[in-house]
Amino acid sequence: MMTQLLRWACLFIIGVCGLSTLASAQQNEPLMPYTYAMYCHQCHSQEPGVGPLGIMDMKDKDGNLMHPEYIFGNVRFGFKAMPAFRNSEVSDQEMQEIVTYLKNLATYRAAKPQ
Repeated sequence: MMTQLLRWACLFIIGVCGLSTLASAQQNEPLMPYTYAMYCHQCHSQEPGVGPLGIMDMKDKDGNLMHPEYIFGNVRFGFKAMPAFRNSEVSDQEMQEIVTYLKNLATYRAAKPQ
């Protein structure tokens, strides 16, 4: 009986800690991946503002949500002023990290508008 009670208490504590960790993770701005910092942030930031900032909200210039494949295609093949990045420069895995970061950032920014 005591062992079972102790086991339930441990599970409860683990569950509460897990939920608080999840809640705090959603409250913090997502960490920028190294690849984004190296290749994207230079243009897609407030200064100099060369690239569109809507990318931070996963939206195009008209305010429509961007599909991750759209971002993938623009990065891989380039579009207008956006240069193309070969697979040797930005791997598919790094590209997925960038898209995941942008999706998480858009969710964070929607929850905490400035």
